[in-house]
Amino acid sequence: MIKYFFLLAFAHLCAVDCQLLVAGFTTNTLSSIDIATGTGVTIPAGMTPVGVTISKDHQQAYVLNNTGDSVFIYSLATTTPTMIGMIPLPALRSPQTLTVSPSGVYGYIANQAMATISVVNLQMQTFIQEIPLPGVGSATFSAIGNDGKLYVVGVASKTLSQLLLTGMGASEMTPVFVGNYPLPPASMSPADFAFNGNIAYIANQGSPNLSTVDVSVAPPGTSALIPIPGAGSLIGLVITHGYAYVTDNANNLLWSVNLGTNSPTSFPLTGSGPLYEVLSSDGNTAYIANVSSNDISVFDVSSSSGIPVQQLPNIPIPAGTNFPLGIAITPCASNPTNNVTARAHVTSFFWQSDVYNALSWAAAGTNTVTYKIYRNGILAGETSSTTFEDHYLNSKTTYNYSIYAVDSGGTATLIGTATVTTGKG
Repeated sequence: MIKYFFLLAFAHLCAVDCQLLVAGFTTNTLSSIDIATGTGVTIPAGMTPVGVTISKDHQQAYVLNNTGDSVFIYSLATTTPTMIGMIPLPALRSPQTLTVSPSGVYGYIANQAMATISVVNLQMQTFIQEIPLPGVGSATFSAIGNDGKLYVVGVASKTLSQLLLTGMGASEMTPVFVGNYPLPPASMSPADFAFNGNIAYIANQGSPNLSTVDVSVAPPGTSALIPIPGAGSLIGLVITHGYAYVTDNANNLLWSVNLGTNSPTSFPLTGSGPLYEVLSSDGNTAYIANVSSNDISVFDVSSSSGIPVQQLPNIPIPAGTNFPLGIAITPCASNPTNNVTARAHVTSFFWQSDVYNALSWAAAGTNTVTYKIYRNGILAGETSSTTFEDHYLNSKTTYNYSIYAVDSGGTATLIGTATVTTGKG
């Protein structure tokens, strides 16, 4: 493990988020960076990690291994991510992106080498099945739209596939392929995409334009192009405050595209080789991973006029991580009320002993549908009640618990913490 320290002059810019996670493709590493202090930690992350995805409750990170055909799972209970599991995938798939299901239980993985989506259970850490994408040469970027459906970009086929998620829970295991939206012929090597309402905006790596698709119309639907004269290689794309911000890898630019008028404006970017980007939780800050200069550019994108302002200096990526092909962000934990009561218990029956902790807490609110209980950063269980018993623990051991309330939209909020030491079993 390598630690790296750097004080940032703009640490005040994004107070809602605390941690950046960056995957190093050529170094097989994952770096965790504290946004406020610039403190960085680098740990191993399998073989050619390409994507980083954060769980719905912000307690775990999922890292895809492109040549290792696997998902590494890390606990984010501390500033240093701790590996807690791995999901093997079918061989020779070259997984590219992972999208978490609305319930947070399942993951949908777009396979670059195959026209398939791998479905995994993130809680049980198991591979479930593959869903074929007819008419798609290779699947790369994926996301769930505002309509609750799963969308996947096909690079060779120049398509945007639509899959129906029939409901929450077990039904999420089997997305149903609906059809493909053909992109305009001038769309070359489609890359990252994002939604503004029912419109999908897709960056094209091989042509100076954005593709748009209205997904409110059933496939094959209609698509169009937004020309971006002078653009080189458009890859990363985020949308906020009525503008799309698109990275231009070839020209070291950040393009701002007014989604009302479709008019683009370029802005110089300090850094070299910008690829993927991620938005802060409040949508006011964009973090861009630069693969050539091996650092992160930070832009204030809160302006209603679409003028991004770069914040200097760039955030250096910690030593030991090179060629960042994945970037993710985690919000700061909310201040819990610490209304959790925790008691250690030991029960014995003949030759067996059960060492367990009993937790209870106050109800979080009328919109809460379930509670998730984490023990030392690992999901210990889930309940709809305000009590939980954590059984078969080690004796004379200290356990740290975090209780999250999950609402009907899948948003998890930390409502309380507790620390308890078990007795003798």
